[in-house]
Amino acid sequence: MHEHGSYPALTGIRAIAALLVFVHHYGPEVPAFQHPIALAIISQGHTGVVLFFVLSGFLIADRYWSVSRAGMMAFVLRRAGRLLPLYLVLTIATFLVAWFTAEDPAPFPMALFLANITLLRGWFADLWNTGIAPGWSLTAEAAFYLVAMPIIWSVRRNALALFVIPVALVLGGLVLVEAMDGRAPFGFLGTRAFFFAITFPGRSFEFMAGVGLAWALRSRSGFTPMRHSTWIGGVACAFILATTAAFRMNYISTLGVLLLNFLLPLGIALFLSGLIHERSWLRLFLESGPLQWMGRASYAFYLIHMGFLFGFINAHSPNLLVTLIALQLFAWVLYRAIERPCNQWVKSRFPL
Repeated sequence: MHEHGSYPALTGIRAIAALLVFVHHYGPEVPAFQHPIALAIISQGHTGVVLFFVLSGFLIADRYWSVSRAGMMAFVLRRAGRLLPLYLVLTIATFLVAWFTAEDPAPFPMALFLANITLLRGWFADLWNTGIAPGWSLTAEAAFYLVAMPIIWSVRRNALALFVIPVALVLGGLVLVEAMDGRAPFGFLGTRAFFFAITFPGRSFEFMAGVGLAWALRSRSGFTPMRHSTWIGGVACAFILATTAAFRMNYISTLGVLLLNFLLPLGIALFLSGLIHERSWLRLFLESGPLQWMGRASYAFYLIHMGFLFGFINAHSPNLLVTLIALQLFAWVLYRAIERPCNQWVKSRFPL
């Protein structure tokens, strides 16, 4: 077992999550994948985002478990330093490229631009799929950061908060969705499907599953992990995804929400517990140099795998594999040039 906050296998799993999302978006175009079973598997690649959210909940709770109320502002600023610099650079570039390359440039969409750079877009059904397409998930991530410390304090005081908080967020959000009935400006909270697919309250249980894993590791009563939890959790996740693929379930159906938003995060948390506590060939693979390299640059890769950079690279690439390799290299450059130095500077400026 590694020290708290240092889990190389979880860095490697970030690379896998980013690749799942990439294959989900572009795999259906690959001739070799034109088979019903292959396409069904690819269709579930969107759950790489679920993996990101559970990971985020665990790592934030594990690393900042003991932070007091006096450290709240430093925590928020440190997370902003991790999330925002690269996102802002790429968002500004995305809007400028769209503006300059338009055949008939319209006035600069300032309101839309502000919704993107402030990370508010993910609250609105009419705005979430603008700018950097994958950036919608950063709205949920940022919302979690804003409430993460109160959540951790609540869980430290009483473990029932692990269940009470997401239930309250889901029920409160659904009440708002039904009350507004789609009439809110710019589709705020949207429909029930949008609520569970995109917004932080609808997906809060994914973060809380990770917080729950951190609580289990930090529990004073001692935590004895389930034996073979890597494989039990992995098989549970595979079974859930096979079910949603076979019956084409998504965030529209009640059963799809139950499986994707509530049961899958528990399977992922169990799987991550195994990666932390058990030695296995999978853990060794995830801790290998290439996976560590890809994992560290996974945030940059996630942001650029759709948009003008992908379009430019893919237009000059012979196939999707070469495009993938080029994107990984470009993501590493962005990580070293922007993401890491900005994150390190903010951490040094606002220590905990």
